Amino acid sequence: MQGTVLLRSAKKDNIDKDNHYFLCLLDSDDVMHPTRIVEQVTYMLSLDQNDCDRTLLGCKFVREPEDSTWHYTQWANGLSDERLHLEQFREITILQPTWMMSRKRFEELGGYIEAPPPQNNDVENGAGCQHGYQQQQQQPTTAYKLVHPQYDTNETLRLAEDLRLFYAHLQSNGRLKLLRTATNVPLVTYRHTPNMTQSS
Repeated sequence: MQGTVLLRSAKKDNIDKDNHYFLCLLDSDDVMHPTRIVEQVTYMLSLDQNDCDRTLLGCKFVREPEDSTWHYTQWANGLSDERLHLEQFREITILQPTWMMSRKRFEELGGYIEAPPPQNNDVENGAGCQHGYQQQQQQPTTAYKLVHPQYDTNETLRLAEDLRLFYAHLQSNGRLKLLRTATNVPLVTYRHTPNMTQSS
C-alpha cells in the first residue's frame, strides 16, 4: 500500500508542477507509444475551445501480458461514441492511463482526491473519513468531489481515484471521446502488475 500512496503523491506533484495546457496521464508501469501525444493533442486542438475544455479524451490500448483482462480490453476498445456514455454505469469506459484533458478541466474538477497518509490504526479501528472529508471541504475550487462523509474512509479515498474523477467529469457536463487513429493502432500498453490495486 505504501508504494501505491507514493506513486499517487508523485503523480499529483507532477501535475502541480506542470504548466502545459493539456495533461496526458499515464501510470508509472504503463508504456506510452511514440505517437500518442501528437495524436491526442492534434485531436484536442481540432475542437472548438468549449468542447476542448469539456472533453476527456482516451485512446485504444493493449494489455501486457496479452491475456490479462482480454474481455475488458476488447469491450473498452470497441465502444462507439454513444456507448462511451451509455456504458458508464458498468465500468469506466475510458481507461485512466489513456486520458488527456485540459489543465483547466482537471482544475475545475479539483483533481484527484488526496487521502491523508495511511496510519497503522486507520484500518484496524475502522476509522471514518472525517479528516479526509474536512480536507476536501476546505478546497474552494470545486463542488464535484465525490466523497461521502459517512461511508468513505481514509482507506476508500485511496481507491478508485480515477472512478471519482471520471464521474465528477460526467456530472459536470463533461464529454467523452475515444480517439481512433487512422491506422487503428493502440497508443498505450496497459501493463498488469501483480499485487497492485487496479480495477481492471
